[in-house]
Amino acid sequence: MNACSKQDLRAIRILLLIFDLNQKNKIMEQAAFTRKELMRRLEEHRRKKKEVIRMMEDYLKEECKKRTGREPESFEVW
Repeated sequence: MNACSKQDLRAIRILLLIFDLNQKNKIMEQAAFTRKELMRRLEEHRRKKKEVIRMMEDYLKEECKKRTGREPESFEVW
Protein backbone atom coordinates (compact mmCIF):
# COMPACT_ATOMS: atom_id res chain seq x y z
CA MET A 1 0.00 0.00 0.00
CA ASN A 2 1.40 3.41 -0.96
CA ALA A 3 1.71 6.09 1.69
CA CYS A 4 -0.01 9.40 0.98
CA SER A 5 2.07 12.52 0.84
CA LYS A 6 1.36 15.50 3.07
CA GLN A 7 -0.21 17.42 0.19
CA ASP A 8 -2.42 14.45 -0.73
CA LEU A 9 -3.71 14.29 2.84
CA ARG A 10 -4.44 18.04 2.82
CA ALA A 11 -6.30 17.75 -0.47
CA ILE A 12 -8.33 14.85 0.91
CA ARG A 13 -9.21 16.84 4.05
CA ILE A 14 -10.32 19.81 1.94
CA LEU A 15 -12.49 17.60 -0.27
CA LEU A 16 -14.05 15.94 2.79
CA LEU A 17 -14.91 19.34 4.28
CA ILE A 18 -16.49 20.46 1.01
CA PHE A 19 -18.42 17.17 0.78
CA ASP A 20 -19.61 17.61 4.38
CA LEU A 21 -20.83 21.14 3.62
CA ASN A 22 -22.69 19.94 0.51
CA GLN A 23 -24.38 17.13 2.45
CA LYS A 24 -25.53 19.53 5.17
CA ASN A 25 -26.92 21.89 2.51
CA LYS A 26 -28.94 19.04 0.96
CA ILE A 27 -30.37 18.08 4.34
CA MET A 28 -31.25 21.69 5.09
CA GLU A 29 -33.10 22.06 1.80
CA GLN A 30 -35.26 19.03 2.59
CA ALA A 31 -36.53 20.23 5.98
CA ALA A 32 -38.37 23.29 7.21
CA PHE A 33 -36.50 25.32 9.83
CA THR A 34 -37.19 28.33 11.99
CA ARG A 35 -35.46 31.60 11.21
CA LYS A 36 -33.23 31.19 14.26
CA GLU A 37 -32.11 27.72 13.15
CA LEU A 38 -31.47 28.91 9.60
CA MET A 39 -29.35 31.81 10.85
CA ARG A 40 -27.36 29.49 13.11
CA ARG A 41 -26.69 27.12 10.22
CA LEU A 42 -25.79 29.97 7.90
CA GLU A 43 -23.23 31.28 10.38
CA GLU A 44 -21.81 27.77 10.82
CA HIS A 45 -21.52 27.40 7.04
CA ARG A 46 -19.76 30.75 6.73
CA ARG A 47 -17.32 29.81 9.49
CA LYS A 48 -16.51 26.47 7.85
CA LYS A 49 -16.13 28.11 4.44
CA LYS A 50 -13.61 30.58 5.89
CA GLU A 51 -11.73 27.67 7.45
CA VAL A 52 -11.60 25.77 4.15
CA ILE A 53 -10.49 28.89 2.28
CA ARG A 54 -7.74 29.51 4.85
CA MET A 55 -6.53 25.91 4.49
CA MET A 56 -6.54 26.16 0.70
CA GLU A 57 -4.73 29.50 0.81
CA ASP A 58 -2.01 28.10 3.09
CA TYR A 59 -1.58 25.08 0.84
CA LEU A 60 -1.44 27.14 -2.36
CA LYS A 61 1.01 29.65 -0.89
CA GLU A 62 3.27 26.78 0.17
CA GLU A 63 3.10 25.17 -3.28
CA CYS A 64 3.76 28.48 -5.05
CA LYS A 65 6.76 29.14 -2.83
CA LYS A 66 8.15 25.67 -3.62
CA ARG A 67 7.74 26.21 -7.37
CA THR A 68 8.87 29.83 -7.68
CA GLY A 69 10.88 30.44 -4.52
CA ARG A 70 8.84 33.49 -3.50
CA GLU A 71 5.55 34.31 -1.80
CA PRO A 72 2.49 34.87 -4.02
CA GLU A 73 1.26 38.45 -4.23
CA SER A 74 -2.43 37.66 -3.92
CA PHE A 75 -4.96 34.89 -3.53
CA GLU A 76 -8.39 35.04 -5.19
CA VAL A 77 -11.50 33.20 -4.05
CA TRP A 78 -14.63 33.12 -6.20
